[in-house]
Amino acid sequence: MIISAYEDHQSNLPFPLISICNINPARGTKLYNIQSAESQDRGVDYEIFSDAFQGRSSENLPESKLKVPIFKLMEKASHQIDQMLRSCKVGQRHCSVLNFTKSILPNGACYTLTGDLTGIDEIQLVLDPQSYDYLVPNQGFIGFRILLHGYGDSLWALIPTAVYAGPTFHTMLRAVGLKKVNNVLLNYMML
Repeated sequence: MIISAYEDHQSNLPFPLISICNINPARGTKLYNIQSAESQDRGVDYEIFSDAFQGRSSENLPESKLKVPIFKLMEKASHQIDQMLRSCKVGQRHCSVLNFTKSILPNGACYTLTGDLTGIDEIQLVLDPQSYDYLVPNQGFIGFRILLHGYGDSLWALIPTAVYAGPTFHTMLRAVGLKKVNNVLLNYMML
């Protein structure tokens, strides 16, 4: 995926922040507890996660499991940037997992590229969606939500505006600009 913000007539616009979110909210292997020696533990985290994700109350679960906040379960089960990021380049510089910050949202983890983006005109990311670890059932989507946003914007509010990038083709986005008027984000133009 290549994200570019360079246009001759608009080079003064700030480069937007980029956040990537795996479409799959949690890794199945972490929720099914495959490594657990206790057979009664296998699948319990999946049941808790599934109930919370679908707004149902959990029943007949061990008391110790009911005390775990869903946020902690999402933190543990979410896809990790160090396993998804295969390559990262900001302008002519290489970047790494250390350049991303993690946010836990109701629909999974998102990672925002951080650091000085001044003067940057292109970001290249090679990502592995880890489709082998997707939850079943799902909606049949594999890949990432890509969010382009300004500093201080709430990621959860921007999820509906995400661009989806799948693994079977190259995705190239051109962010033409980001303009704010009276501290209100107006629009991103993507070509």
